[in-house]
Amino acid sequence: MNTGGEHVGQLDGANPLRRAGSRVRSELRRRAFGRDVSSEVNDLQAAVKALHVAVADAVRDLGEDIREGLRGETLRRTDLLVERIDRKVEGLFAELQTREDLGTFFTGESHAAFDEQFGEPSGRPANYAGLFEKGPVADLACRRGDLLEALGEAGVEAYGLAPAAGSADAARARGFTGYQEGPVEHLARLPDGQLAGVVALQVAEHFSPAGVEQLFVEALRALSPGGLLVIETPNPLSFPGLERWLRDPTHRWIIHPDTLRFVAGRAGFGKVRIGFVGGDSTSRGAPDYALITRRPA
Repeated sequence: MNTGGEHVGQLDGANPLRRAGSRVRSELRRRAFGRDVSSEVNDLQAAVKALHVAVADAVRDLGEDIREGLRGETLRRTDLLVERIDRKVEGLFAELQTREDLGTFFTGESHAAFDEQFGEPSGRPANYAGLFEKGPVADLACRRGDLLEALGEAGVEAYGLAPAAGSADAARARGFTGYQEGPVEHLARLPDGQLAGVVALQVAEHFSPAGVEQLFVEALRALSPGGLLVIETPNPLSFPGLERWLRDPTHRWIIHPDTLRFVAGRAGFGKVRIGFVGGDSTSRGAPDYALITRRPA
């Protein structure tokens, strides 16, 4: 059996108390404004409700857009983090394997001393520095910093990388900006188009074919349109080049100029020039050769 309260709740529209209250409110409005403004008040209430719904919808849509945007940025950052972790892990395993294969005389600081004595590029740093009109330029193997010095004298902003802490410290001690980091790892973490130039002197021969491919891919991405890439490596067409390559047990691949040219083109670089440097600067007498190319504009 229904109670009186439940009966009133079920018959709101026919409740005499509600009708009486409505008439009282209407009379109060009429006396306050000199006329009956019920319709205006009702219109205003309807407009406020519509505005409230519109604002709520807009906030909901904005929230979804923000969440979607953050989700995408988070995924991108997560992917980058995973890639960096993968590279770090791969680098650690490679370092362990290298130490197992080469011992300690040709790893770490010991190899940095060996490379400083025997691995210096044969081309004069000033000649390479003259190829660049603006910076920033990344020297992927700065060693003592001779190329950084030449670039600085030419008014070109530059910094260097070194795999060993001692080499990076030596470059910094001469007033240059130097980082202890691997070439590909460093390029991979740069924003697109960050650099005007990349120089890798006596670097590529330390990589596997897959590593050289990655070096070109990351350099292309990190260079701005028209940015210059210079790679110097031992010349397999000459006895001095073969001697240079055989001297260092950390060398992994002696790269024919045609092969390096092919890899550069497949990676997306434009016209490639090959020049032989050192010695008599001919293919049969030069200990090294240089590949020079640009990111297409």
